[in-house]
Amino acid sequence: MSRPKFELICKGDGGTSQVFTLKNVSSVIASNIHAEAFDLIFHDKDRQDLMTAGIVLPTSLGPNEMKEFVCSHPALQHRGVGYNTIQLVFTVEDEQSNQFECIATKNVEEARRYLLGPWDIKVEPLRPIEEDNQERPIDVSLPHEFISACTKIADNPVSYASFDEDGLNREVRNFLDSAIIRFGYTIADQTQQGLGQSEKKPGELDIRISKNGIPVAIYEGLIHRDRDWLEAHIKKAIGKYNQSGCKAVYVVEFSRNKGFGGFWDGATETLDEYSGIEVKEENTGLLGVKMLKGTFDWEGQKGDFYYIGVNCYVK
Repeated sequence: MSRPKFELICKGDGGTSQVFTLKNVSSVIASNIHAEAFDLIFHDKDRQDLMTAGIVLPTSLGPNEMKEFVCSHPALQHRGVGYNTIQLVFTVEDEQSNQFECIATKNVEEARRYLLGPWDIKVEPLRPIEEDNQERPIDVSLPHEFISACTKIADNPVSYASFDEDGLNREVRNFLDSAIIRFGYTIADQTQQGLGQSEKKPGELDIRISKNGIPVAIYEGLIHRDRDWLEAHIKKAIGKYNQSGCKAVYVVEFSRNKGFGGFWDGATETLDEYSGIEVKEENTGLLGVKMLKGTFDWEGQKGDFYYIGVNCYVK
């Protein structure tokens, strides 16, 4: 079985911002691409963490597809004394959910060119590659994939600090798309459907997930403001934008405020008191990405309701 193969090139010089291209040079569809580490390594093996460089890799790459991304950090502008190597580590999945670790390195002892040009990339499987005759998953857990997408944003709040609601929702869409498209799902964002604010024009739903042409989940995302803002998005998700009665609704709220515990208590209180919704907390295994799961009332019938709170506070 073939494995993914990449070319990484630093094109240049935007001062403290560096433009890179990442190209998939294999026949494999690469998805769930996620940066794990970005370090400058000194001769004495000490490291300087560059994950604050705002690195947001493309989430997926088809065969021979190339995309640009930008990193911004003062240490990327000039080679410092003692720097030996710069290393970017990212993970990726193929169509069969085999996971790989990709280690891209460049020797930066030549100060004149520093980061410019091609980097060396080594790709290794994170677990034994599945053979064609082994049983593979035939579907995916959407709640798990929503938690996974939100975790990637929570893990790198600096990179997303300037994103507005539409930007964060696009990132959720991109992460979901790379994870679930191979299972036959399609994702549409900013879909015009249901009733807008005036109830005379369609609203704009943040994300709709369909399978075989039938909506299976709808999503509304928001940056925390206050209780009224959350309730307005819930109302849209379970009612105004859900005229056909999609059975699963996801509302994701991103908090940039200090004190995630207090934010979570307030969100839980809001949901507990919201008419037509019954929820209880589900264990996600995380303190900064939490979920309430339950039901919502739709014309006297019950649908599945998921609320996810995401800590995006930048310390």
